[in-house]
Amino acid sequence: MSRVSVSPPVLLPALAGLILAAAIVPSLAVGADSVVAKAGTVELTSVDLRRLVDALPAQGRQSLAGNPGALAQAVRGELLRRLILDEARAKGFDRDPSVTTKVDKLRDEIVVRQWLAHAAQPAVGYPSDEEIERAHQALAERVAGTSDYRLAQVYISAPDGAPSDKTQAALRKAGEVQAKLGGDFSALAKTYSEHAESAAKGGDLGFLPESRLLPGVRAALPAMKVGDVAGPIKTAQGIHFIRLLEKKPASVPPLADVREALVAELRQEKVADLQQRYLAELAQKSPPTLNEIELAKLVPAAR
Repeated sequence: MSRVSVSPPVLLPALAGLILAAAIVPSLAVGADSVVAKAGTVELTSVDLRRLVDALPAQGRQSLAGNPGALAQAVRGELLRRLILDEARAKGFDRDPSVTTKVDKLRDEIVVRQWLAHAAQPAVGYPSDEEIERAHQALAERVAGTSDYRLAQVYISAPDGAPSDKTQAALRKAGEVQAKLGGDFSALAKTYSEHAESAAKGGDLGFLPESRLLPGVRAALPAMKVGDVAGPIKTAQGIHFIRLLEKKPASVPPLADVREALVAELRQEKVADLQQRYLAELAQKSPPTLNEIELAKLVPAAR
């Protein structure tokens, strides 16, 4: 079962998160259906904007909540999108065969995905209290014998596949950091690290379970003692210099603290299981048959 993750670059990408049902930000409370923004003949009302925000994924709603700047940017983007759509429709482009074919395909894909989600909904009462307790116990068993590490880092963005000039700039910056590792690591992080949240704290990432660390970072830890510095460590995301601040045996939060996360993960796993069962039953009920001879004729054309 996957774990809820967090943002620092030394961590594996998040697989799940607690959804906060973000309400419409206070700036939208301007009337039943007041005009909030306008561009040319296009108007956005408060109702339009509520629909726009409600249609966003949970992470998008969270990023807008309490952030007027991000909300204003989203509104400008929606105005521009509607202006483009109006112009395209005025020119009859929405009736162009190449467009209608893609629209039909996209509509079909949406129907398939929505139906599959509908057909694979776990029962309302799932998971039960007993199942949640078992998941919590399994979590405790998985972390037994592992450690939590308090790390500080200097992170330099250098993703795999980045343009050569950006990669070279990152390598030069990493060389500067490496030459100064004998000094104050906290000052280095504040000056050089490109992970703003931890840089402001002198690189301190707090305690992290080793299971959520990137493999390259995790591999360096067994040979380190408290106070040691390792790096440069190249990962798919960038270049890391890490300092081990503290180490302690891993602990599992009380069930009450992680109950919501466990419920979300169990339901997500159940959805995946039900989808696979549904697809298997569908294939069994209507097994696909292929005309291998005709299929072979199409192979050269598909190259």
